Amino acid sequence: GAKFVSPTNATWPWNSFLFTPIDRFMDFINPVRHMDGFNPYSQLVAQRNYPPFSYLIIGLFTFIDLKISLLIYLVAFILFLLAFLYKSTLNLEKSNRMKNTFIIFFMSYPVLFILDRANFDMVVFMLLFLFAYFYERNKIKTSVVLLAMAVSMKLYPLVLIVIFLSDKRYKEVLMTGGLTILLTLLSLLIFQVDIATNISHMLINLNLYNQDYVIDGGGFNYGHSLFGLLKLFFLSVIDADTSSLNTLEVIKISMKPYFIFVIILFLLISMYIIKYESELWKKVLLLIVSLCLFPYVSADYKLIHFFIPLILFFISRSDNDSYSKYSILFGLLLMPKSFYFIWTEQGYVSVSNILNPIIMCMFIVFLIIDKYNALNNK
Repeated sequence: GAKFVSPTNATWPWNSFLFTPIDRFMDFINPVRHMDGFNPYSQLVAQRNYPPFSYLIIGLFTFIDLKISLLIYLVAFILFLLAFLYKSTLNLEKSNRMKNTFIIFFMSYPVLFILDRANFDMVVFMLLFLFAYFYERNKIKTSVVLLAMAVSMKLYPLVLIVIFLSDKRYKEVLMTGGLTILLTLLSLLIFQVDIATNISHMLINLNLYNQDYVIDGGGFNYGHSLFGLLKLFFLSVIDADTSSLNTLEVIKISMKPYFIFVIILFLLISMYIIKYESELWKKVLLLIVSLCLFPYVSADYKLIHFFIPLILFFISRSDNDSYSKYSILFGLLLMPKSFYFIWTEQGYVSVSNILNPIIMCMFIVFLIIDKYNALNNK
């Protein structure tokens, strides 16, 4: 079963809240190396499971030296986030704007974690951020293109299409879906191998990913998914030495009912957004919680997406009694918490694997309670 452990020395993971130093930047380096001359699915391995458009973007970095391309990638992300953080604090004095931007950026766990991993969620984040930015300014066609590009890179941003539905923009829903399909097909046409083979290899790699990262625990550490909490429960109650139950089989069997459960939960959240929610930052927050909390595996670099509702929250300049409450929750979510560890059959997990899903659930509960109270006070 799972148990808390204490360090006998100051080596990793006890001397850092980030991933193992020997693997730094490898979420960028490995995919770039694996392009194999625009043949990304040439090997059947769990690590080559990105959608085709992701590899088209990744392929752009293969035309220059690897170290230079990594530097360009990291600097572009840093400048992008710093610029928008600074712009979101326009209501403050210049000195306070610079101080707050510095603190939020350099002391935020998701920022430090995604820079350490150099994961291509940086690109997804920038696309989703710009989607929200232009949508708020009623640049709808631009926001459609940006959301379609994000969905084409990694499927989970599709949840944000609920924003179109909530505003009765059904044409934009169809446009997003159509453009996503088009970008995917164009990417497949550019690759060396035929479309059917690439699709077949991609699906095989997705199955391998589920086995390696969901069932076997490759994506268990430094995660924040609800399924991770469920796995931790199984690993805690099942004693591998005395129980006749096979933990991996229990985890595998639980995947289908969990999938049905989160689909129902997401539909309920979507219905709530469509029927009751009017503020953009609250819509985006609920959907970002969904895309981080509900997948089988959610690595901590995905927490960077909470900067989108956070900045919308800043811009909203809410002055009601709930402002401090949500500020505290954002702060708790974005601070590092990987200081205490639990040993399981699938390796070390930190208390952040428990705390971050709880904080996300608190966002959902508080938003619904606030809306209920507002409706009753009318």
